[in-house]
Parts: sequence; C-alpha cells; structure tokens
Amino acid sequence: MISVIVPVHNTAAYLQECIDSILAQAGVALELILIDDGSTDGSTGICRRAAEGSPATVRYIREGGAGVSHARNRGIAEARGEYIAFVDSDDMLLPGALESLQRILLTNDNCDIAVGQFTQDMRGASHRGPTAIYDAEEAVIRTLYRNRAFHESAWAKLYRRDIFAHENLFAEGRRYEDLEACPRFYSRSRKIAVTDSTVYFYRPNPSSFINNWSEDRLDALWATGQIQSFVERRFPKAEAAARSRRFSSLFNIFNLCVGTMKKRPGCDRAFMNETADRCWQEIVTLRAAVIRDGNVMLKNRLAALASYAGQGFMRRLSSAVMR
Repeated sequence: MISVIVPVHNTAAYLQECIDSILAQAGVALELILIDDGSTDGSTGICRRAAEGSPATVRYIREGGAGVSHARNRGIAEARGEYIAFVDSDDMLLPGALESLQRILLTNDNCDIAVGQFTQDMRGASHRGPTAIYDAEEAVIRTLYRNRAFHESAWAKLYRRDIFAHENLFAEGRRYEDLEACPRFYSRSRKIAVTDSTVYFYRPNPSSFINNWSEDRLDALWATGQIQSFVERRFPKAEAAARSRRFSSLFNIFNLCVGTMKKRPGCDRAFMNETADRCWQEIVTLRAAVIRDGNVMLKNRLAALASYAGQGFMRRLSSAVMR
C-alpha cells in the first residue's frame, strides 16, 4: 500500500482537485492522509467531507499550524503503507502516477526512491519515458547541479518506507525543507531510479511562498549550508556540487534583497542591505571555483563572471532586471 501524505493549509480553491487526483489513481492500493495545518479558509470542511465520504481510504488529522515539515512528519508517523508519497495541497497527481512509480520500485529490487518529473502545463505532458538508475552519491551530485530530470522537491517521488525509519526527517520550523532533506534521504537509499515520465502537476501560484519575499526565504542559505556540511561528511565527491548550489542560493537572495528594496520602498532597507552584503562577501569567495566548474549551469557561471564587475554593478543589474 502507498501512503499519500498531503499537508493542507488554506488551499481551499485547489484542494478538491488535489484530493480527486489522488483518489483517482488506478492500479495501486493507497491511503490518503490529510494533515490540516490550522486552515481557516474552508479547507477543513473539504478535508472532513473527503474523510467522511471515503472512510476506508482517507484519514483527516487536524494540527495547529506548526508548518509543512511538522505536517509531513506527522503524516509519516501515521502512515501504514510500505511506500510513501507527498503531494502539496494546491498540486495534483497525473493519472497513473503512483502505479508507474511503484512499478519502478517493484522491478528494481535495490531502488528505494523513484523520482518522476513534474509539469506546470497539463497540455502535452509526456507521461512515459525511460528510467535510469543511480547510486546515492551520483544522484546527490546531479540534484545539486540541478541536472535535467533531477529535482529537490519531496513530491513527484515514491519512497520505500524504510527511508523514514530515522528520527532525522523534515526539519521543523524551516523553509526549503525539501532541499535540505533531499541529500539525507538519498543517502539512506541503495539506489535511486529517475524516470522521464511526468507524474505531477505543479500549479503556478503567484501567491505562494516561493514567489514572494519574506525573511523565511533566507532559509535557503540555512539549507545549502546544511547540505555543504552533510556532503563533506557523507559524500565528499559532491562537495563541488554543494558549492554550486550554495552559490545559486546566495545570488538568488542577493537579487531578492536588491529587487525588494526597489519594488517596496517601505521595506527594512538596513536589513536588506546587510543581507545583500553578507551574500556578496560569500559570492566573492566562491565565484572563481564556480567559473572553473564545467558542471555548473551556464547562467550561474555567467553570474559569477559578471560579479567581477563589482557589487555596485550587480546591484544596478539586479534592479534593472527586477523592474
């Protein structure tokens, strides 16, 4: 059986579609665990009706707003299945998603995680594609370099339950929890299967966390710092990839700070400037290695090269781009 864990928080506009896409999965036995994390917008009623309508399949658990990591961890603790999948409550599974991922794990005895692809456009998505098998270190390296077909998200994947037979699960009270956890979860897997099959619809949502500034965005720096420490201990060959991912986060936060000061004149400019300066200092220490690393994405290598024009130039460039 597959346990599908859905953290829910104020996504009433999309939640029913999400639930329906999971319950419509054919060819697998599943349970749906809805963790309602303090919703106030009608999501609670949708969850309760789903549980009442399919009591043998759907379980509803109310939490008090402790965040997505806590909700996922609670779902893991409640799960009864041999396999675990995560779905965000404003997204959807594509038809046949769970069956195709489970088939990969059932036909590859040494694989503990199956990674599928996601789309933001339901039209023309390729639902079938080849599968390749990687050891944990290679999967971590390719994920941190953000190679095609590799992604850091918890969703669009199927895990054997044993991956979560540890106390160290999703870090609570943090954002970018998927990014930070991905190398740790891969390290517990004998092999990782990556398929080109599209299994997941990631809904473009302009009001989502990732599309708006908040201080929680700085958790990207926490996550990439944790990853650097982890791969140094566990996957030394992945250190360059971890450095590349760190550089990407530093530049992203630098640009966000500069752009936010331009778009929101009333923001805490002192804090934004201080954060941008701290990012810049580390960018300077990493840029030469990033330029030399042929595995780094071209846009990051170009950004590293442009940084030699100085912080003032990069601030002006960021402001122009963020207009």
